[in-house]
Amino acid sequence: MRKSFFLLILGLLLSYSATAQMKFKAGYLYNNLTVSTQMIPGSDNSTGHGFFAGFSYEIPAAKNLTFEPGLNFDWVNFDISDDYNIYFLKAPLHLNYNIEVSNVATIIAGVGPSLVIGLDGKYNPFGDDGLERFDLQLGLNVGVRIFEKFEIKAGYDWGLINMSDEDEFRMKRDGINVGLAYIF
Repeated sequence: MRKSFFLLILGLLLSYSATAQMKFKAGYLYNNLTVSTQMIPGSDNSTGHGFFAGFSYEIPAAKNLTFEPGLNFDWVNFDISDDYNIYFLKAPLHLNYNIEVSNVATIIAGVGPSLVIGLDGKYNPFGDDGLERFDLQLGLNVGVRIFEKFEIKAGYDWGLINMSDEDEFRMKRDGINVGLAYIF
């Protein structure tokens, strides 16, 4: 019984990998770091520009529906009194709906969470009296696949977790991303 279950799971995984597509992607990030306090109404924003690069794996889930887990390296330079570079490792888990509009182009719309881990940065921003290392974001994206080899996508990620280590501050990172992917 256990052996047949293992063979069934192995067969499913191999059938998915036969139809799954690997992607290399890179692009531009525009992030907004919003800081608010309980003592002072309103909030203070700091914007950051950067880039991302990574891989994803698109797995067919149903007709026109794909699951796309990935792993990205994000580098963002926030303008906080001095250059403030922060590096993140991001694992998006998106569900995409694909609409083929011609033999050449497919429209893509996706939604899903991203698990984010802060790696390092200038002035060591993670740790005591700094930023929380872990974040959870909710992302939406739209794009177009061309010739089944390239994708152009744009999206927005909302920070869902308070990234501040200090109780009196609330800090969230939201951002726009625009990128190009090559499909293997």
